[in-house]
Amino acid sequence: MIFCRNVLIYFDRATQDRAIGVLTRLLKAKGVLFVAPAETALPSAHGFVSTNMPLAFAFRRAAAVPPKPQKAPDPVERPSARRPLTKTGPPLHRAPSAAPAATSPTRLAAEKSSDINEALRLADQGHFVEAATCCAEHLRRHGPSGTAFYLMGLGRDATGNQLEAVSYYRKALYLEPNHGE
Repeated sequence: MIFCRNVLIYFDRATQDRAIGVLTRLLKAKGVLFVAPAETALPSAHGFVSTNMPLAFAFRRAAAVPPKPQKAPDPVERPSARRPLTKTGPPLHRAPSAAPAATSPTRLAAEKSSDINEALRLADQGHFVEAATCCAEHLRRHGPSGTAFYLMGLGRDATGNQLEAVSYYRKALYLEPNHGE
């Protein structure tokens, strides 16, 4: 048995693929690989099948059959980079109505909130690149944030990079399992 829970979500796609390759080599023929709920697509994409254990995200190697050729994905029409994205729904979030007091701990909280609120405002306006820049700065200064990772995923999704988007959404859900979006 190999337990690898909540590790793979922090890797980029290439590192995830390499890690699954290493785990595949280390796992005995009838061994079981346990992963977190957000990581279940990775073993499935690398020749593992679910063991169907109740309340467990456990996988075993598929029987030794040659892999089926994969159909190329249908081309996705992407919006022109020059055409502005239009807003189709209500704003994602609203700014808090009252400003926190100007003491040291609350000032830090206000800065955190300000960074995220600015990123939300930019995302609501369709400025996903700028919103991602705000989120990256927020993550650099304040550490992991479910909302920041969600907005990073939203930006990647809007620009057609679904693989990176899924990675950011997984991180957001890991940090905030009940995230509203």
